[in-house]
Amino acid sequence: MSEEQIEKFVSQYKYEILNKALRISDNQTIRTVTFVEQLEATKLILSECYRIQLLRLPTNIIDLVLSHCKLSDISGLKSMLWLQKLVITNNPISNISDLQYLLNLTSLTVNTSNLVDIQYLKPLLNIKELELSENKIFNISVLQNLSGLQKLDLRTNQIVDVSILKYLKNLTNLNLNFNKIADISPIYNLVLLTELQLCCNAVKSTSAFRKLTNLTLLNLAQTDLVDIGSISSLINLECVNLEENDIVFIEPLLNLKHIQLNNCFSKYAVEDQLS
Repeated sequence: MSEEQIEKFVSQYKYEILNKALRISDNQTIRTVTFVEQLEATKLILSECYRIQLLRLPTNIIDLVLSHCKLSDISGLKSMLWLQKLVITNNPISNISDLQYLLNLTSLTVNTSNLVDIQYLKPLLNIKELELSENKIFNISVLQNLSGLQKLDLRTNQIVDVSILKYLKNLTNLNLNFNKIADISPIYNLVLLTELQLCCNAVKSTSAFRKLTNLTLLNLAQTDLVDIGSISSLINLECVNLEENDIVFIEPLLNLKHIQLNNCFSKYAVEDQLS
């Protein structure tokens, strides 16, 4: 690409480069991004680029974001072996088999899509951060191989069984909001957790929390809890959400900075307080 062509691109397309990140948004004509290798960018953000074809990505791009591009086929990504971070959000994809070749990925997000099958993530042993929120996933057994995971976001799926979590002992952040989980005992030994979110599940007991003394944030809203005595041992808790439960009694938590209690007490607890 000549300097004249680059200047033409600069004047023709809506883009922005900030801290080596190139953003191209709301573009209905651009098809390829080979020109990016002429620019000083290591991160490429494509948003609402409906005609983009994932045929060849410059090797200087190690961080790629594909947002609202109407992508249903991501087979072009399988040759981009140097990618370290990948975000695919709000695209109608259901097949991620081509991601199994991206062994250098340390961070992967595939959210607000049509994902059900995530078995192809098994080889991605270098992943530290994984977000698969707002999909249709119910089987997460493959994740037991990703023992290096530190942040895992699976909110808004169809998950019932989380038994594999016992293998993910490096987790510090875990988001399971809006699933169908009743048994959370597998988190018992995840002692590095600092943030845990379980809103809108069928959790009945907090006994699995006793050893999670590094927790600073805990979300148990809308979980039908009655007894939360086990969280009294969580001495580092700063933020707790207990909204919409049926709790009888809350023990003091001395380090709390923020607590949400809207509609969290049973009518019997309220009557006891008033009597």
